[in-house]
Amino acid sequence: MLARIVASLGPGAAQSTDGGGANDILISRSDLARHVKIMRWPMTEPPLRSLLFVPGGRPDRFDKARGAGADAVIFDLEDSVPESGKAEARRNVAAGLASAQSGAGPLAVVRINPASTRHWRDDLRPVVRRGLEAVRVPKGS
Repeated sequence: MLARIVASLGPGAAQSTDGGGANDILISRSDLARHVKIMRWPMTEPPLRSLLFVPGGRPDRFDKARGAGADAVIFDLEDSVPESGKAEARRNVAAGLASAQSGAGPLAVVRINPASTRHWRDDLRPVVRRGLEAVRVPKGS
């Protein structure tokens, strides 16, 4: 269960809480609402059967990952990317999302760094765009 949604990026941000805190989901409501359909439970679409993670630092693998037949491709900005490659990986993923055809292929998801790091805001800013369908927050964020 989502304990809290903290909207803290950009103008018009808002905060909503139900008293939790250990599993915060950090998003910018104003930025995400423009491009991302937020799913509500119960879902009416079939569940995702397969998730394929692809490192954000390996743009040469993006097209192959999209064509592999998974229900969702998760562009990873977290632990598959070394500290020195974080900025480049963000640019790669943003470009990969921009070049993908909307609605074609698997669900496009970006896994960001935990909220306990300085990277999560920087992860969201470049990738919140048309083509992004979900943001995966790491466990323990």
